[in-house]
Amino acid sequence: MNIYKSLNKLLILLLSFIAWQPVVATRYFDASAFTILGQNRENVPGLSRIDMSAYGERENPVPQYAGFSTGVAVLFETDSPYIRVRWKNAYPTRGLNTTPLMQSGLDLYIEQNGEWLHAGVGLPTDSLVAERTLVEKMDGKMHRCLLYLPLWNKVENLEIGVSEYSDATVKAINPGFTKRVAFVGSSIIHGASASRAGLALPARIGRELSVECINLGFAGVCKLDDFYADLIIGTEADVFVIDAFSNPSAAQIRKRLRPFVEKIRKSRPDVPLVFIQTLIRETGNFNQSKRNEEKWKRVAAEEEMKKILDEYNDVYFLNPGMSLGDKDRTVDGVHPTDAGFESIIRNIKSSIQDLLK
Repeated sequence: MNIYKSLNKLLILLLSFIAWQPVVATRYFDASAFTILGQNRENVPGLSRIDMSAYGERENPVPQYAGFSTGVAVLFETDSPYIRVRWKNAYPTRGLNTTPLMQSGLDLYIEQNGEWLHAGVGLPTDSLVAERTLVEKMDGKMHRCLLYLPLWNKVENLEIGVSEYSDATVKAINPGFTKRVAFVGSSIIHGASASRAGLALPARIGRELSVECINLGFAGVCKLDDFYADLIIGTEADVFVIDAFSNPSAAQIRKRLRPFVEKIRKSRPDVPLVFIQTLIRETGNFNQSKRNEEKWKRVAAEEEMKKILDEYNDVYFLNPGMSLGDKDRTVDGVHPTDAGFESIIRNIKSSIQDLLK
């Protein structure tokens, strides 16, 4: 008899707990009803960062990467005491040197006293579909919210949920940004190995400088190809920050850099192009082959950029650019930790800020 009483009490507690959960009283709104940031131009379909239909057929992984929601964020305002989300990713989470949260999860920031503060995360699940509470038990006042989408996945649909019982409101808001900065480059620009989406380099600089940043990082395949020149030409931005020397070889840098700049300048003669020197990789601490390979890449970048700077206006070279500033600031000898990104940002932010002025 005591066992049955205990089971009944447990059942009552369980039902009470389920009834208390905010999902029972949540109204969901499609993310398209709000302000979408981080797409490279107007009318990009869905929550992708780039519309590849404008760039013709390309070999994978370029089309897949272009369709990712990397750098895309949803801006809205709400007075709900909690914020829930439900979303569907296109691809299963995989990868060894990045967190599942960064690859496929969501990252929420809320503005307080003019500063964006981290507020919660949406952890991905083993399936493609997830539903999470990002933050709860808030004060019921109106708050500006910035929700970053995954860095290494494509969000096929996203809904934002607010309390139904509290008559909470949620609406799109004007970001108030007057400038846009596009970051083009390697996996480091793409976001490897930030711990979550809002800590990628472009996202952090966007919050610190109060500008809209577009993340056009393509892990491992950004090698001064024509596609990336076309991407710059077709992207709406006031400044382009280009990590052009991390992926190509020294020979590719010498062969491709000038035609790359020439092509951009024919269509975009005045937009500032900021090239940043690649980092010194910890993989070369003892591996002499890797050390020499990276050394000659940096030498090629320095020598070829000197020629470019002598010939073109509004082209800049930050050297050192990707300076990690200290040891033990990578995950795998190449990709920065959050502390490594902090060092890079401190090194390049003021130059970007000056150009925006």
